[in-house]
Amino acid sequence: DLYSQNFSWGTSLVSLPGRAGMDAGFGISYNSLVWAKSGSEIHFDSDVSNVSPGFRMGFPTIEPAYLDDKTGNFAYLMVTPSGGRVEFRQVGATNVYETADSSYVQLKTPVGSNPNAPVEDLTLTVTGTDGRQMSYVWKGGAFRCSQIKDRNGNYITVVHDDHGKLTSMTDTL
Repeated sequence: DLYSQNFSWGTSLVSLPGRAGMDAGFGISYNSLVWAKSGSEIHFDSDVSNVSPGFRMGFPTIEPAYLDDKTGNFAYLMVTPSGGRVEFRQVGATNVYETADSSYVQLKTPVGSNPNAPVEDLTLTVTGTDGRQMSYVWKGGAFRCSQIKDRNGNYITVVHDDHGKLTSMTDTL
C-alpha cells in the first residue's frame, strides 16, 4: 500500500467449485500493519489474527459498534481477510448501516436493537449488491460469519469455537 508504510500479501490455499456460483476458496493473507494506533494508545495485533500476528485466514470479521466522532453516528468496522477495513455508517436513526466506500453493501441489526446492546444478543446481516447475505454472531471478541446465503436460498453454515477459530464449514446440499 503505497505511502502507508504497509505491506500486504495473499495467496490461495484451496479453491473448490460450488453450486450456483458459491465457490469455496480459502486463502491466507499477510498485512504488516500489526501495530494499530487508537487515540494516544498503540495496540499490538488488535485484530487477534487467527494464524499469527499479521496473518489472517477465513472470513471478514466485524468489530462492535462505536460512535464515530466525525459523523456523530454509530458505525461498525469490518476487517477483511487481507487486513483491509470497511466502515458501515448508520443511516439516520435506523437499524441499517451502509458502507462509506460506495460499494453499496448494507449491514442490518435486529429491528429495535440499540447499538449499545450487549453484543452477545445481536445477529448482524451483511447484504451485497448481488443479493448474497452473510450472517454474523459474536464469537471470540468479534462478530464472525455464521452463514452465507445466496439470492436463491442456497447456504453454507460456518462454525467458530468460543475463541473465534474457524472449526468447520458445511454446504447444506
